[in-house]
Amino acid sequence: MSARPTSRREFLSAAGTALAGSSLVRADQAAGSIGGRAAGDERAFAGIPFCWCPAGRFLMGSPLDEPGRRADEAQVSVTLSRGFWMAKFETTQVQWARIAGTFPDRPPTDQFGLGDNVPAYWVNYFEAERFAATLTERARQEGSLPAGWAVRLPTEAQWEYACRAGTTTATSFGDALDSTQANFNGNPYNGAA
Repeated sequence: MSARPTSRREFLSAAGTALAGSSLVRADQAAGSIGGRAAGDERAFAGIPFCWCPAGRFLMGSPLDEPGRRADEAQVSVTLSRGFWMAKFETTQVQWARIAGTFPDRPPTDQFGLGDNVPAYWVNYFEAERFAATLTERARQEGSLPAGWAVRLPTEAQWEYACRAGTTTATSFGDALDSTQANFNGNPYNGAA
């Protein structure tokens, strides 16, 4: 199962940051439309809420003068010609257990976060792809996902486009970030990489 787009597919995204997201891919126009009407429209697939990200253009990467910028973050103009769905939240531990079953490597622990609403972690790329395939089958079985659509991991451009949510600042919250807006060991963002 490849996460690479082809020119004939329409992307929709699914399961959040712990899995690097997932994408629903529409294989052909005849498969039926499940696209959103406006940015942020919500829809659930197999009980997992998604938000619509319409087609659009954005500047990916960061400007040369942005604090904490890495050398591999050159800005480029990106056009996403088709809209996609992105999971509203990270894939939680309870969602992972409900869709995929047991954790593949080792189970979550109290030390790193344990609970139904805590994001899944210690999941590699291939395990995330298996989760996406299983989510596809579940959503098809329940009738929320038409034939010709499938869950996939998002491209880097889809991920950044969804995270930016139309903003042009360093983060969707602005040019500063603190531990009330993101989890990074309680340390406020100070521009350090």
